Amino acid sequence: MKDGNKDKKIKAAISAAVLNYIKSEAEMAAVAGLVAANRGRSALEQGPFVSRNTWGTDSRRTQMQLRTLMQLRSIK
Repeated sequence: MKDGNKDKKIKAAISAAVLNYIKSEAEMAAVAGLVAANRGRSALEQGPFVSRNTWGTDSRRTQMQLRTLMQLRSIK
């Protein structure tokens, strides 16, 4: 009897994992559709979702911090 209950739990876990995967794929497809629809429109027309270059922003922040540190060091 215990093996049958264990099998049911395993099947339920597998089903939940597959449904979760399908749901996440559908959400990603919806976001991709929004991005494709917003291409070629101005930033004001795009609405709240704006794609940004994360690596470029981080690099710029690092450059500004390094410049500030160099300026502080030259003042001493």
